[in-house]
Amino acid sequence: MIDVLKFMLKFVIGAALLIFFLIGVARMLASEPPQRPIIIQPSKAEKKWLVQRFQYHGISGCIEENGELYFIRDGRKCRL
Repeated sequence: MIDVLKFMLKFVIGAALLIFFLIGVARMLASEPPQRPIIIQPSKAEKKWLVQRFQYHGISGCIEENGELYFIRDGRKCRL
């Protein structure tokens, strides 16, 4: 009877250690979800100004880097 209890206790402790080990491995291997880029919507006045500049230059979009707006024409970087 005591041998069975010792075996059961060893089995439960072994299973618990195995479960904790597998949880630790899973956490190390799990990667964080990719960060979604933050998209800032321009105000109505900014949209109107952008549409006017797009029509003036004959383009449909532009690139913004470090607060600078530009577009590429004939391989050259042109200010908006």
